Amino acid sequence: MSIWINVLTMSKSKKFRDVIFNLHRYLGLVLGLIAIIAGLTGSLLVFMHEIDNFVLAHKYGAVIPQENRLPLSVLVDRVKAAHPNDPDFQLGRIFPYGVYYNSAPKPDVPATIGDFLVDPYTGKFLAQNPSWFGSEFFGKVYELHVALLMGDTGVYILGVAASFMVILGVTGIVLWPGWRKLSSGFKIKWNGHPKRLNFDIHKVVGIILGIVLILPVVTGAMWSGVPLINPLIDAIFTPVDAVAAIFTPQTSQTVDSPRKALTPAPGQTPFPLDAIVQKAEAALPNFSIFSIDVPSESQAGTYDFRMISPRTQSWDSEVHIAQYTGEILQVVDGTKTTSLSVRFSNYSVPLHYGVFGGLCTKILYVFVGLSPAILLVTGLNMFRLRRRRVSQKNPVDLFDKS
Repeated sequence: MSIWINVLTMSKSKKFRDVIFNLHRYLGLVLGLIAIIAGLTGSLLVFMHEIDNFVLAHKYGAVIPQENRLPLSVLVDRVKAAHPNDPDFQLGRIFPYGVYYNSAPKPDVPATIGDFLVDPYTGKFLAQNPSWFGSEFFGKVYELHVALLMGDTGVYILGVAASFMVILGVTGIVLWPGWRKLSSGFKIKWNGHPKRLNFDIHKVVGIILGIVLILPVVTGAMWSGVPLINPLIDAIFTPVDAVAAIFTPQTSQTVDSPRKALTPAPGQTPFPLDAIVQKAEAALPNFSIFSIDVPSESQAGTYDFRMISPRTQSWDSEVHIAQYTGEILQVVDGTKTTSLSVRFSNYSVPLHYGVFGGLCTKILYVFVGLSPAILLVTGLNMFRLRRRRVSQKNPVDLFDKS
């Protein structure tokens, strides 16, 4: 009786692996080209901000760090003065330390005030409407990476493809032979049959780089706007959050009063910008200002600060300050949330760009971006060799070899 049970169990297990194997194989064949495009362009863009800073410095002039930066209000006033004949000019967003994706702003990066690059130490205009991503070439590489050069349609296509790439990665992890014998999962038989060699390279690259590859794939899918992706992520984390809440004391993520806009009194002037900046920095000590959304001068509003925490290296926190009174209306410390889905969202930028571990992880991400090409080539070779040599063995038997 026990023998029959074992036979039935083995039969069901083999059928399950058959389904997983076929799903993995055909998803790889369908998604391979898109994965290669996204991966290779991603590898080129890993250091795009360093390339930007290098090109901007040589094209428009380098920023030489000095002891003190000019007050932000001085830089803003100079930009406004450059539009004396434009009554409709409205400054919308300020990047005091330039656009960066690291845990700390760099002293040699120009401030981005509206459409201007400004030397924060001298106030000199370096460029208006600067060319980003280093050159036209990197601009096209970026558009290819995020939208396949197809605009919003391309973003949606990549989002759908990324969703299925997650399944592709998970099925590959399930099929990895190292679960049965760890050494076989990392062994490459260099002098073996071409089919075996391709399989060995495929399994090793897949388990080492493929797991890391899931991180930029999932975060890219989150940003694509494809329906159900973010609700699905929330649904996955919600039960875990509910269990964790039983054992973990809840910490308020928001302090002070709810965010609101205050109507100024007649003749009241806006609160000084530099004082508002000081309030924002004091509200979240050790955080860096990523950007400031500037309210309209014609009506009451709030200065909205996006802050980068040293822990997540991402703009996961916010400070909102009333334009006319300087009152802190809301502080959102993203590091205090206990929600896993919110934390994952907060970490999405460093996870996607590979900046969470500094230079080491960025170099790793260069190789991660090459992995789809390696996996597709080895996968196609296995598929071609399998079709050429019809075998009586079940196609997943190869995954059972040590």
